[in-house]
Order: sequence, then C-alpha cells, then structure tokens
Amino acid sequence: MIAKNSNTEHPYIHCTATEELPLVPPLDSLIESSITKIIVLDFDGVLNPLSAGTLGKKHFPTDRAAVVENPHHADNPTEEPPSYMVKWSTGLVGELNGILSDDDAVVVWLTTWKQHAGTLTAMTGLAPNAAQFFLDFGAPGVAHPPQGDKKPALENWLDASSLLASKSFQPGAGVKIVWVDDDVLQGVYAGVVKHKYDGCLLTIAPNSMKGLSVYQMGMLGRFMGAPEFLLT
Repeated sequence: MIAKNSNTEHPYIHCTATEELPLVPPLDSLIESSITKIIVLDFDGVLNPLSAGTLGKKHFPTDRAAVVENPHHADNPTEEPPSYMVKWSTGLVGELNGILSDDDAVVVWLTTWKQHAGTLTAMTGLAPNAAQFFLDFGAPGVAHPPQGDKKPALENWLDASSLLASKSFQPGAGVKIVWVDDDVLQGVYAGVVKHKYDGCLLTIAPNSMKGLSVYQMGMLGRFMGAPEFLLT
C-alpha cells in the first residue's frame, strides 16, 4: 500500500481502501451521551494545504502525502478525475489527537468528501479512538455542492438542539464546538454565526494554501480547555 515516489520529498501512500462514516446524529443525542467537545472539520485547505511550496514557521510542515481514489470517478468518469493527491502534517494531526483523546470528544466532518472522509481520517491517523461522523449538505446526489450550503446545514443541526445553551445552569452549557473551514468562514459570516451561538462556538478560517496554522491550533486548544494549550 505504501510506495515511494522519487519526485517527492517523502514516501506517499496510494490509498485504495475506502471507509465511510455514519451520518451525524442529532446534537442532543451527543450531549446526552456526555459529549462536550465537538470539532467540525473541513479537509482540503485545513488538514490538506493546497500550496505545493514551503508553508513557513507559522504553519505545520507537511510530511505525508497520498494518492486517494476519487469516490465519484466511477459514476462520472468523463468529468471526475480518478484520484486526488493530498498531503498532511503528522505534527498537526498529533496536536488534534491530544484534544480528541478524551471520551467526551467527537469529530464531525463538514466537507465535500462527506462520508468518504472516513478514508481520509483512517489514512492520516486522526482521532483513532474518537467517534467520527459526517454532516450532509447540499442537494441529494450532488457530488460537489456549493460551499455555501454548509452554512444552513450546520446551523440547522445546531438549532435543532434543545440542550445547547449558554447559561451555566442549563444542560449543554459545557459544550464547546469549533468549526474549522477555509472557505465559508472567510469574511463577516464567521463573526455572525459565532455571535449567534455565543459561548458555544468558535470559528476558525485557515488560509487555504497553508492549512490550519500553529496560532489557530492554539486558539482551538485553549477554547477546548486543553491543559497543554492553556499554558501558552
């Protein structure tokens, strides 16, 4: 499964295995299961920086790469490429894993990879012991829905919860949700949605070319109350 490419800086994986994630349950179901930490993740432009160059000291250097088969190619071979090259940082994955190692943490993927993000998380080694789900968005059957369709998808999922609250005496007050997306959280919308769920939601918009930065990872860790980040 692992092959070396003499034209790249490090070995790459040719990933032919496929793993699918389940659809995310209602938020109240997670809260009632004692979940208090939820990271909502995009993949491309977040864990998979789009730049082919050096990322710099403020970002996590990529040290792994893979060729991942396109799950939509078989249905539309004339317009869908057979595979994608992706890359990631084991350092960034390790820092996320530190936060996601507790029993009260889950990952919700909000990405055009949808359920196929299961292949990516297994390949990268992200949160192997945490429950992971995908949140669907866009019209049914559309392989690449508009990024903007993520906004109502997440807000509707949050709004359907009767337990999510900001007052300390109410159930769900301890729930912390971090939404990381390089596209839809650019501009004023990030502040608007953060204010709507004040105290429960942190929005982070990485630079698509460089992915989640060291500083943004620190923000995420401190918001989640991870001890290793509270000292920095």
